[in-house]
Amino acid sequence: MSEPIPDSFFCAFHTGETDWKAAVRRACCPLAEAGLVPEAFTESILASVDRYGPHFIPAPGIALPCPAEAFVPAASAALSLLATDPPVIFDPDDAACSADLFLVVAAPDRESGQRLTDALARHLREGDTADRLREAAREGAWTRAAVIVRDLLA
Repeated sequence: MSEPIPDSFFCAFHTGETDWKAAVRRACCPLAEAGLVPEAFTESILASVDRYGPHFIPAPGIALPCPAEAFVPAASAALSLLATDPPVIFDPDDAACSADLFLVVAAPDRESGQRLTDALARHLREGDTADRLREAAREGAWTRAAVIVRDLLA
């Protein structure tokens, strides 16, 4: 079964040290700037991490920040990709809690958002998909990054 394809796809690359809150804000920013999500969307993700920790790292180096409780609907389905160099560390005592790719899913309803997030998490754990996406992001090959994500969900 194919997953919903986002209507919009945003990409950015950040170099330099940053903390996890700033990285989540940067990953959510294009969605807010496009008018797809309200500020409460980003705040619900940050509150979720504060409460539960980085519960959204499905594979090494990959973060899918999402709210664990308070769902905030988006105007339409969208995906934002942020690549960071160096990786962002969530927990200095746990090397597995770091990420250099952040993918934020915005959806008009909880069910489609969860399906899209689950599909991304599942596919990013398989084969070399995460490495290909990371390479495209580092090269600024955003069209290729979008095609990789689209193909994951097709």
